[in-house]
Order: sequence, then structure tokens, then C-alpha cells
Amino acid sequence: MPELHLRLTGTDLSAVTPELEWQRERHTGNPLDLRLDPKDTEDVRWLWEDPMVDLFEPGKGRRRRAEEAAARIGTVLGRAFAASEEMRRLLDRALAPGQQPLVLISSSFDPVLALPWELARTPAGSDLMSLTAGLARQRENVDRQQPTRRTGDGLLQVLLVVSRPGAEEDVEYQAVAAKLLDRLQDRAEVTLVRPGTFTAFERLIDRKPWDLVHYDGHGIAGKLAFEDGAVEAERIGRVLARAGVPIFALNACQSAVEATRAREEREVSSVARALVDTGAAAVIAMGASVRVSSAVTFFDRFYDELARGQTLSAACQQARRAIEAGRGHGPLDWAIPVLYLREDSAPYQGRTAAAEGSLDDLLFGGAKEEHASAPKGVFVGRDGDLYVLDRAVDQHPRVLLFGVGGIGKTTLMEYLLEWRARTGGADRAVRFSFRGAPSLEQLAQELQKEVEVARPDAIARFRTPQWAHTPVEDRLRGLARVLAVDTTRMRLFLFDNLETLGGYPEVGSGPYTAEDRAHFRALLAALEGPSTRVVMTSRRDEVELLDASVRRFPLSGVRGRDRLPMLQAYAEAFAADSRLRE
Repeated sequence: MPELHLRLTGTDLSAVTPELEWQRERHTGNPLDLRLDPKDTEDVRWLWEDPMVDLFEPGKGRRRRAEEAAARIGTVLGRAFAASEEMRRLLDRALAPGQQPLVLISSSFDPVLALPWELARTPAGSDLMSLTAGLARQRENVDRQQPTRRTGDGLLQVLLVVSRPGAEEDVEYQAVAAKLLDRLQDRAEVTLVRPGTFTAFERLIDRKPWDLVHYDGHGIAGKLAFEDGAVEAERIGRVLARAGVPIFALNACQSAVEATRAREEREVSSVARALVDTGAAAVIAMGASVRVSSAVTFFDRFYDELARGQTLSAACQQARRAIEAGRGHGPLDWAIPVLYLREDSAPYQGRTAAAEGSLDDLLFGGAKEEHASAPKGVFVGRDGDLYVLDRAVDQHPRVLLFGVGGIGKTTLMEYLLEWRARTGGADRAVRFSFRGAPSLEQLAQELQKEVEVARPDAIARFRTPQWAHTPVEDRLRGLARVLAVDTTRMRLFLFDNLETLGGYPEVGSGPYTAEDRAHFRALLAALEGPSTRVVMTSRRDEVELLDASVRRFPLSGVRGRDRLPMLQAYAEAFAADSRLRE
């Protein structure tokens, strides 16, 4: 992709010298005053960050003044591209029909890079971004450690951090992460940092080489908020430089904004700049507080373009245009994403496809090991509940999800399995429902199948008379012990409809005896291990069946903020399905 390179030198915004390069031709202009009117900057910030913007009609009131302020800022910044007659002619050639260059803004003076260059306008008054293939910033004269590069073979290795310090009351847990997983499905191995703490992040970052780190959370200029506290950019940069990760995507408000420490009165680098300084090849960040809807649109399109083989700069530009063309976004939200670029690349180019399978797979229909998965479909609402349940499973070996019949317990449990399977939180799953009162012998058979996967050498023992004559309660405990000590796979055990096992004292004991319930409690104790988790559902809090060590999670109706997505999904289904309308 051809590059239109604008170099800016100086130590004061009131006197910045521009140099424009296109196709090896360079021209320098007179020093410029790039200081922006503080009132204009404030108005544009309001346009980006204040939710009240939606109450103002385009071209009226404060919104009109803010849009005019953005145009004035764009004019000031656009002068840097045409600060001399030679530069103007060079710019005209670069923007001629069919060229579509990538604009690079480079400087060693940080306040210059902090300016909102995405708003720049040409001398003719057109948005520069609409005439180019995108815009990126480059830091000059920085000593950097070259990041480690992977070979480029196989799946892209993505480390995903979803940090929600405000727990279920925070921004939607899956808002961006679910889109990332959808777009990179079968093209990347995505591992979620559990929990979303800096401690867990540090522990996981050194485990293997990563191609890309995606942080989804909150940014305060110069810091990222993890669930165990805010961490300064310099510290994050040192950790990431040590791991040698080349690409960072930061879905964090103001992660590209410079700030000042009030007490020390000295500049604090933005997260994006700190990462570039430590050797990142590319950093995608946010120049202001961004709406969730705009962030979702941006990263959905960004990862879709990457998966199609596009370069980082091209994917970023297409994602900006998706915001501009979409609905439910602020009028200038497309200008919030910022790309710092030292080396443009297409992460998916040159990667080999997955193997087609073994000869047995091809001959006998591709019978494969059953990994943890759940039927994929539309899952809306319950975002806060999913967050709490997912964190509970991280922290507790046994979790009970209970609520009235039809409230959605089984659906939420199944989606939890899908979520964890897609984010590295479960490699295998064992499901067993007590609906219909199956026997403990049937439960033992299900566990035995799983043991045969974990320990093929156990198959011969299962065929011996000794095993056949072992009481079912002893077999359950023995099978559970084998699975509990297997640390090669993370297993999720899902026991549904526990109310049947617990019985109904008001009408009798039900189909199970007190001994059956004791055997189940012994099974749960034997299943506890470093790589096993148990999730159970019931219509009530099983105080008689389960002891106090089990983490209880009561499920009620859909929470307030989750209702709108659910209603929207129902409306879309109604509009698309004529049978529902009839």
C-alpha cells in the first residue's frame, strides 16, 4: 500500500515544522501553529463522550456548534499537509483518483501525536480519511526492543482480557468479546484471562508466545483498570515487552489519551504510546470514551477484515467506515479509534490451514473426540448473570444455579459451557440430567466413558470381574478420583435438575433414597481437583442435599439492562419469521 508520510518536528505546538513525502519525493513547509482552541476541543469531546448528544438534532443547538468545532480543528490540522505550494501539489498527486494512500503521521514530540489527526481536512475542505486508505501514527527516535515473532504457521494465538471491576453492574461482559470469538472462530485460538486481574494476566502472558493481546475494559489516561486495581502503562509495557507480543488491541476508553499527574505535574504517557515505546509493532486504542455500540461495530469489522487477510491499517480503516455507515453511533465516533503503527502486517497471511484429519477420520466418517461444546444459537440477555456465574466457576469447585422452573437455568448453564469452551475455560464436558430419575448406575456409565478418554489404559480394568462386582457407589468415587487427578484437561461437570435427586419431603422421598443422595455427595467430594469444576441446577436451594461449601447462585428474572437486547432479538425474530406473525 502506498504511503503518504507527514513528519512533524518541533518542541512546541506553536512552531511545528512539517515535511511531506510521497513516492520518494519530499517537501518541507513553514513552521505552523498547531495549537487548538480549547473551546473547540471541549466541544468535540462533548460530541464524542456525552450521551446527551443523541437528544440534539443534527445541525441544531450545541451539536451544531460541536460539529463546526470539529471542522475548524480539521482545517487547522489539514494545513500541515499543505504548508507550502510544493507540499500542496504533492498532496494533490497523492490524493488523485485511484491512489488511496495510507497516511502516516510521525513525530518524536508526543503532543503532536496526541492531536486528533483523524479529523484532518484537505485544503478543499474534504475529510482526509474519506480520500485515503487510513491513518496511523508513528513514534520516531525511540529505543525499542524488537518483539518476538511467531513463525506464522497454524492458528493465530490471541490472549483476551475482559476486565469488569464493577462486576455485573459494569459494561456488558460479552459485548465485544463475543464478536471477537465469532469472527476468529476456527481461525484463532483465543484464551481468556481468568479472572480479569493483572496478576492472572502476568501469570498467563509468559506461558507461550502470543500474536495478539486484546484488552476489553476501562482506560484512564495512562492506566488500564484490571479487576485487582488500575495498572500504569509503563508497568504493562514492561510485561508485554518481556513476552514479545507484537500486536495490541485496546478496547478501553481514552487508552490513547495523554494525561498529567495532578501532584507531580508531569506528563504520563498514554497506554498506546507506552506499548509502542516498548516495542509493539501495532497498537489499536481509543482516543476518547467510546460507546459500547461503536466499539462492538469497530472490533466486529476489524477482526472480520483481519480474518479475510487484510493488513492492520486496512482493517482499521474499514472498521472506522463501518461505524460511520452504521446506526446507533455518535456523529464522529468513527474518529475515536487510533492506530499506532511501526510495522504494518496482515496477521493471517501465510498461515497454514488446519489438517484435514487422519486416515481413520476420512474412512470412517470423521468420528472425533467430543470436546466441550454446546449447541450454538442466539443467546441474548443474562449478560450480567453469565459474568457472575463464570467468575463463580473460576473461584469455586462447585456451584449451584437455582430458580423456578422455566426461568432459564439449563439454557444459561449450556451457554456458560459454550463460552468457557470458546475461551479456554473448559476442554471437556460431562453432562448428566436427573430428569426422569435415571439410576446412579447410568451416571457411573457416563463417568466411565470420560475416564476411558482420560486414561485409555483403564479400559482393560473395566472388563474385569472385580470391576463388575464393585458396588456402584464405590465405582462412582473411583471414577471421580481418576478424573480429579487428571490435569491435562479442564473438565466441566454439569448436573441438571437436581430437585429430582433431592426429593420432595412434603410428598415423600421421591425416586431416590437417602443413600443415593449420600453417594452423590461423596461423588462431588471425590471430583474436586485443580482441573475440575461442577455446575448444578435445581428449582430450589438444595440445603439438605448440598453443604455450605457449594457456591449458591439464585437466578431470577432478566435484569433491567438485559431486557432491551432480549426484546430486540424477539422483534427481529418476529420480523424474520412469517410463522410467528401468523
